[in-house]
Order: sequence, then C-alpha cells, then structure tokens
Amino acid sequence: LLDGEQLVNSPSDYQAELRIVAEENGGWVYAKLTSVPDGRFSYRANSLPASIHPATAAAIIRFARGYLKPGARVLDPCCGSGTFLIEREKFMEVQSLTGVDMAHRAIDAARENAALAASRAKFVRSDMRRFEARRPYDEVIANLPFGNRVSNHHENEALYAYLLDALPRWLSPEGVAILYTMEFTLLKNLLKQRGNLRLMTQGRTEAGGLLPGIFIIGLNKR
Repeated sequence: LLDGEQLVNSPSDYQAELRIVAEENGGWVYAKLTSVPDGRFSYRANSLPASIHPATAAAIIRFARGYLKPGARVLDPCCGSGTFLIEREKFMEVQSLTGVDMAHRAIDAARENAALAASRAKFVRSDMRRFEARRPYDEVIANLPFGNRVSNHHENEALYAYLLDALPRWLSPEGVAILYTMEFTLLKNLLKQRGNLRLMTQGRTEAGGLLPGIFIIGLNKR
C-alpha cells in the first residue's frame, strides 16, 4: 500500500513514519515526517565508543524527574563526552554541573559538546577515586562502565564499590544518585551491603539490544 514512486516501504531507511496506538475505547494515529531535520541533539559533535546516546540520556532524566530539583548542583563522576550533564541542564534549571573523567579525549569531547550546547558545565580530568567534592552535590548522575566496551566485570567490582562508598561524601542529605548500568546484579549486591544507602526506585531501558538498568539511590537518614 505504501510502496510507490514517492514512498518506499523500507523499515531500514524511511523518510516518514505512520504509527497507530490502540486504546480501549479508540486510538491515536501519529504521522512523523522524519525527513524534516531534527537539531535536538546537534550539540553532540563528539562521542566515545561507550558514550550514552543523547536520546537515552534525555529519557533517563525524564524517568527520574520526580527526584530532581531546580537549582541543583550536579556531578557526573565518569562523564565521558558530557551528554548526561548536558541533557540534565536542558531538562531543568541547575546551579552547577561538574563532569569528571580520567581520559583526556573524553574531557576534550565534553568541553566541545558543552560549548556547542551553550552549556555551563565544567569538566575536570581526574580519576573519580581521587576526586574530592568541595561542597555536597544534590545529584550524582553516571553512565557507569558496562563491562564490555569499557572495563570488565572484575574492574567494575572495585569501581562500583568505590562510587557507592563515595556517595555519602558527595551527596547532600536529601541528594540522589541516578546510575545507569548493565551491571545491575553487581550494583544491587553492593547496595545490600551498605546500610547507609537505599534504593529508591529502578527501571529498565534498551540500548543496542542490551537492557540496562536505571537506579535511583538516596542516603539513609540516621
């Protein structure tokens, strides 16, 4: 029905999308003209092999919206090309954004992306295990190493443990951590061993055939 000289029904290379969403008492029909240029993520001129997709970062931020607050101080301790911080700033007003990464290439990419996005994010080249927060942050957001493209499970055991132990130092008493990873079993087991942290909520998403988890963690009040 859709094939013709002007329209070709090819799911791998389409210019227009017709989507029908059925509901109990009716439905909705959506027409998406994908040939119209979309500059929403045009700031992302640089990325790394394990960089989070900007649409995924935006979706995670929206998933966590009930735990975010205007004017927050935000830290990403393994910021990569800066996408997570930039999407956080686009979603809601922030006071400051700090990205930390040990790779020169990552920091250079993050700074260029932030400049293209007109972002106020600042970036520090450092291993998160040597980073000291001068003041507590309201939010810690991180796309943690999955253990396939970057790092491995054995290295992640130590890295994830360090990050969780650092959260009470990095976060304000009402602060939250939003962590994204494929190593959800490791993260859950490490959380169970730490009485000063609590899992507030979690979810799952899809990324290139994988099903990473989203974890929102807070501090236990004593």
